[in-house]
Amino acid sequence: MVSKKALRIASMKRRSALSSGERTLASLKICQRLCDELDWKKIHRVNVYKALKSLHEADPVGMVECIKSTHPDVDVVISPFALNAAKPDGDFDVVVVPLVAFDEQCNRIGMGGGWYDEYLAGHPSSVKVGIGFEIQKVDEIPISPIDVPMDMIVTDTAVYRP
Repeated sequence: MVSKKALRIASMKRRSALSSGERTLASLKICQRLCDELDWKKIHRVNVYKALKSLHEADPVGMVECIKSTHPDVDVVISPFALNAAKPDGDFDVVVVPLVAFDEQCNRIGMGGGWYDEYLAGHPSSVKVGIGFEIQKVDEIPISPIDVPMDMIVTDTAVYRP
């Protein structure tokens, strides 16, 4: 099996090869697909991360706009970026998580710090949603006991559930 480090490097290269326009369009598709997939009757509070252009990651800003315009009673919190990642602070019904690579079983790898895994392990009732580009999908993610799988992964072309 390929190591997490090797998967991370290869996936980041594929992600970085997308043009800014391709990333923007794919991010909008991801956000719309996610807004359509969630059961909004059960959601009161959502956490999303602040995307960094330098990481070329999927940007959830379109999802924030979608939620605020169609579900104004839902509290959307954007975690500010910090040196230890944009780890959520508080309790959320849905946590939108960035990913570097993922598999169809909804396992993910991020940047390698384990910040989201730590948070999500302590908040098992939160719906865990990873978002990324379809080109970040790999055959299999090696998992460890501390890794927390996603309940759903949404890409620009598909929705995956375990």
